[in-house]
Amino acid sequence: MDLFRLSLLIFLGIFVATAIIAIGSLPGWIRIPEKYRRTLFRLLILEVIACIVGFVVKGINAREATSIDSTTLSMLLAVNGWDWQYVEEGWRTQGRFFQENGHLRFSATTFLISPKGGETVPIVEWASDDIELHDSGDGQIEFHAIQTWLQGALMHYPEKKDLIGQSVPIVVRLRSNVSLRGSWQPANGLGAIAGMNFVRRAE
Repeated sequence: MDLFRLSLLIFLGIFVATAIIAIGSLPGWIRIPEKYRRTLFRLLILEVIACIVGFVVKGINAREATSIDSTTLSMLLAVNGWDWQYVEEGWRTQGRFFQENGHLRFSATTFLISPKGGETVPIVEWASDDIELHDSGDGQIEFHAIQTWLQGALMHYPEKKDLIGQSVPIVVRLRSNVSLRGSWQPANGLGAIAGMNFVRRAE
């Protein structure tokens, strides 16, 4: 149980106890001196005000961080997952969003592609626990995850040795774009088929 829920339960317990004692003192079921009874009623009124303010603040925060709609969620849960290519470094990341026991999670692995082709070495893993995606209002979605550098990265990035095996908390921010995926090859059909991935540029 997190600190917020624990604090909420404690506050609720105090509120209920105060209400029972204050209301029970009206018909005389609970005998309390008049000065203490007035203090209890003042405390009860303050607790009611605090509850109202708390609900209003929660409602404002909920409007500022609106949960993503079902269409965006369906897009994220693409059956074939997602590819992210950082061509300059020869990285290719394959990841996916998935639901497990009703919870949304993210998992991915980044591979280093050999310039000669064929050989791929896993160098980074990305993962999250249960995540709740929110739309910031401008089409950007955000969630927290963990980045872990793998042993395979040492061969090509010795400067990362202190990060190997370390779990680094990160924040992922994504913006949905239209993507065109396909392939190209020489018109005579004699050459190799190469993949293409076009992503609409952000404005």
